[in-house]
Amino acid sequence: MTLYKNSMIFGAAMVIKGFISFLTIAVFTRLLNADIYGDYAILIAAITFFDVIGFMWIRHTLMRYVTDEDTDQSRRYIANAAFLNSALAAIAIPVCLLCDALAYKLLGVLIATEALSNFVILIARLRLRLITFFTLRILKPLLVLGIASVFVLKGFALDGIIYALLIAYTAIAVIGYAVLKDISAFKLSYVSKAICLKILGYGLPLIAALSIQTAVKLTDRVLLETLIGGEITGLYAAAQDIPYKL
Repeated sequence: MTLYKNSMIFGAAMVIKGFISFLTIAVFTRLLNADIYGDYAILIAAITFFDVIGFMWIRHTLMRYVTDEDTDQSRRYIANAAFLNSALAAIAIPVCLLCDALAYKLLGVLIATEALSNFVILIARLRLRLITFFTLRILKPLLVLGIASVFVLKGFALDGIIYALLIAYTAIAVIGYAVLKDISAFKLSYVSKAICLKILGYGLPLIAALSIQTAVKLTDRVLLETLIGGEITGLYAAAQDIPYKL
């Protein structure tokens, strides 16, 4: 019965998230012209790519070592993964602040907050905090869609979407860190060189395998933007994303 209940909740969260993501494509392609949608598609691809190569390997390591039981090993791996995740997020922010365009200037912040939000959602899933997982999983794309739509209608265009992404990612990260005792009960004494090295040893080899798909998705859109133009990139990205969301 527990397995059936958990599967239903996880499945419902994925289906609803997929529907919201599909709805986001429909709304954004209505509100934005093809050129701006192309810039948005490249931004999302870049955030996803850097999240994969910089942070996803940490999350995959947690799936290997963390269980739903409140064991000392799970607490220690969560603490060390949170430490590594936060340290890498802190590094990502200042790197991009030197850029001129707002999208590139805030890219580091978006990468950092996206990584932190994905981290708390994974912890909720691994520790079977079902209501928290379901809420965070659905709330994240819903916030992006709702806030971005308001900003775009107010005339902020791509900048409005950037602000919406930043607000949504930060909100999910803050809520997750606040309500998940697995993270909020973080103890610095749990951080150890041995466990960090074990996470690195298991996770780093995964980077190449995990990044290939997102790298292709980013490079083809960048090439289209460079060689043909943003309008074609927007049309291509929308057409490519629809079956992916479905």
